[in-house]
Amino acid sequence: MTITCPHCRKQYLIEEENIPKVKSVARCKDCGGKIIIDPAAIPPEEEREEIAVTPETATTPVGKAEEDAAATAESGPEPDLEKLLAEFPWLDELNQDILDLGGIFKAETKKGYHTRRNRIAAAALKAVSGCLAAILKEEEKVLRAARGAAYIPAEIPYANTILTLPANRYTILCTSRRILLLNLDWRQKRCGEFFYQVPYGNIREIGRGAFRDGLIIKSRSGRQMRFTSLTVTLSREISEIALENRRHIPNWNVAPIMAEFLCPACFAPQSAQNSGCSQCSTPFKSPTTAFYRSLALAGLGAFYLNHRLLAAGEMTILGLIIVSLVLTITLKLVGGLIITICALLVYQSLSAMLTFILARKGLMADDRESQNKTVNDP
Repeated sequence: MTITCPHCRKQYLIEEENIPKVKSVARCKDCGGKIIIDPAAIPPEEEREEIAVTPETATTPVGKAEEDAAATAESGPEPDLEKLLAEFPWLDELNQDILDLGGIFKAETKKGYHTRRNRIAAAALKAVSGCLAAILKEEEKVLRAARGAAYIPAEIPYANTILTLPANRYTILCTSRRILLLNLDWRQKRCGEFFYQVPYGNIREIGRGAFRDGLIIKSRSGRQMRFTSLTVTLSREISEIALENRRHIPNWNVAPIMAEFLCPACFAPQSAQNSGCSQCSTPFKSPTTAFYRSLALAGLGAFYLNHRLLAAGEMTILGLIIVSLVLTITLKLVGGLIITICALLVYQSLSAMLTFILARKGLMADDRESQNKTVNDP
């Protein structure tokens, strides 16, 4: 008999003798989703309808089906707009046609719309309200909104990410076409430096972390994005909507992988290797430039990447090493001098390598080059 994964629609042929005698759970080899096999629900052999699977039907190209897949999650109930605007009056300034207000905001019997879940969703939307209309495509709608902090293992050496945390706050939007990951400034009041999209067809696997309040997105491109500090409810809802939408994309696992980086100027999808936007020609900051600046002087590369707190921390440590170097020279401590020089070289190299990794995290507009271009253009 043939069973089908409910998540990615991949089909498996199981011999009669291998069908379990009791209700069992299998895991799809392609997407990792769970497949429930219930022998009680399997019709008799003579009543089964054979499903023909040919190479053509298994690898049919989808064209723009992945990009244009409509949301399959049901919209939430119609909200009490008067009460909702009384709680969050700034919503009246947004184009409400691009928001599924009933899904984003949930009213409770006692608290109404004054709940932690709604405050988080409102803050997430308000922070990106200035650029949201430009980011969304035609007929694309926001289904859920949350805030989270990106967890990047390469940043652990920076005092366990404390020095880079202000640049790792994001608004996470689950739309009818994709998951949008929009970086926020250090005050979390407006859009920041990095912008990503994860079309549902790009998602290979999605998880929620050990405490069920995070979001772990494993892309078919090989990238893995981790976000913490969401609520348990929003994490679950975003995961369910993403998997449900992916399930309705035909042959998503063999379709072309869409670009996941967005230009910070025009929000067009870009390859991570682009030195400038293919649509608006905005130049991007170079990881190589960041590397050599940090190699020359620890902190310069971080300053170039707008990590002000990190730059200050690196320069402070560098200053302490230089003071130690001067003291060992003054006191003529040969052993201490050698150790200090080695520490300086290792520190400079480590700073350069980690800064290079940070620069490859996303596409950042090179403001200086953009300004020069604007000034020099006739």
